[in-house]
Amino acid sequence: MTAIILKKGREASLRRKHPWIFSGAIKKIEGSTQSGDTVEIESSDGHKLGKGAFSSHSQIAVRMWTFNPEEDITDNYFRHRLLTTYDQRKNLLETEATDKALCTFKSFSNRWNAFRYASCPSHSRKSPMCRVRLMCAAHPSS
Repeated sequence: MTAIILKKGREASLRRKHPWIFSGAIKKIEGSTQSGDTVEIESSDGHKLGKGAFSSHSQIAVRMWTFNPEEDITDNYFRHRLLTTYDQRKNLLETEATDKALCTFKSFSNRWNAFRYASCPSHSRKSPMCRVRLMCAAHPSS
């Protein structure tokens, strides 16, 4: 597998789990690669840091798949990640609270308005959900 060797000190963001490697952080590429290939990431002193998808046409040269250098990037990796993500969010979709916190965005005259479908007693104009104008479905003028 092709290895991307980082410049000295550029691995700090990866150690904090930042998922991108910018092209300016790359010292050299060992092996041949093309956009979309999975590559191994190494620090300047040779420590393996993880694996990611390479892009030769972007300033974001690598988007990390995993910060575990031992993890294999296979179909099973993606299947497991998608199923895990779905399972973590499934309960959010099956609760009554979902209806009270649903935001749908529509564009009017190049402005974004948020329509919050909620019962009026729980409706708050200072909702942390979004920073655009909120409107209650039951009382659109509120």
